[in-house]
Amino acid sequence: MIGPIIWFAETFPAVEGVFRAEKSAVLQPVIGSGKNEVVYDNVVFDTFSPPSFVSDRFTVPSSINGSYVSFFAGNEITAAGVCLLTLQVSTDGGTVWADLAGQGIPSLASYLTLASGPLLMNTGDIYRVVFETSGESRDIENINRTFFSGYVSTL
Repeated sequence: MIGPIIWFAETFPAVEGVFRAEKSAVLQPVIGSGKNEVVYDNVVFDTFSPPSFVSDRFTVPSSINGSYVSFFAGNEITAAGVCLLTLQVSTDGGTVWADLAGQGIPSLASYLTLASGPLLMNTGDIYRVVFETSGESRDIENINRTFFSGYVSTL
């Protein structure tokens, strides 16, 4: 005989802030190799106070210093090719950038996604998404599948 079934109440984290930005206005040409910062022209929502997604980048506000944020990004290009989508951080105001998470595709897909997992936030750090190819020219699509988002939560 199997013992009694016990149900556990699930506890979900409280969300302290969230943002989502998308590319919607124009295609963004990427010519040749090298890292190209993705331009997001439509901030769908930004619940941080003050708003923290400005000029295509997320800047950590003091209100979430010491918290953890998970970032997500998607990028669609006009033609399949060898490419890489990368999340970067700058701890010096935007001069030096370090790669944190990324996804590459060999040549048969035109859509990439990335997820960072939880990252410790420090006031003033700046996060951005860059796209690079192995030398081919591509256009980043101007649709809602080209996006950058993130959220901070606490238990």
